Amino acid sequence: MAAIKVFGGLIHTGARGQLRTIVAAPSQAKAAEALNCSLSELRTWWSKTGNPVELATALSNPGQVFQASSTMGKDFRPVVRIGGAWVDA
Repeated sequence: MAAIKVFGGLIHTGARGQLRTIVAAPSQAKAAEALNCSLSELRTWWSKTGNPVELATALSNPGQVFQASSTMGKDFRPVVRIGGAWVDA
């Protein structure tokens, strides 16, 4: 089994602007699937993170997408995409 990596990037949410978003996944393809984006988009705009807070948060529940309240926030909460919008899980 591949090692799980944590990917981080920004998602534009409309009224709330861009929010720091993270997800733990065994591959870029699985991360893109969880984020509902293309593999090309993930490779262009996202990167692996080594931030201890982000690692602990995302690795606590691989496959779950987490968002902070700002671009630099660390107050992550689990979210899901419903009807094209990210909402609290």
